[in-house]
Amino acid sequence: RPKPNTKEMKESLAFFKKTESLLTGKLTSPRVLIDICGGHGMIAMIYLAFQKVDLAVVLDKEERASLNSMWMAWAEFLPDRTKLQVVLGDFRATLPGL
Repeated sequence: RPKPNTKEMKESLAFFKKTESLLTGKLTSPRVLIDICGGHGMIAMIYLAFQKVDLAVVLDKEERASLNSMWMAWAEFLPDRTKLQVVLGDFRATLPGL
């Protein structure tokens, strides 16, 4: 069973702790998070696991194999894969269309 890299897990949780209070009560429905240059998607998955967003989009130039590993590691907390979308492309060109 895959497991998250400890360093990346700590960094992602630290980011979540610093930012989630800034967003609480400020997002309208549907609550969407775009994880730019999201790579492994861990920040997006943390926001979904804590039910802070309704949909999370991981935007990166290419899909990393670690994204599926993270999904499998988090599957117990994220039963609905449709709530996590992966969009591939350069964020400067792709972000305006999201």
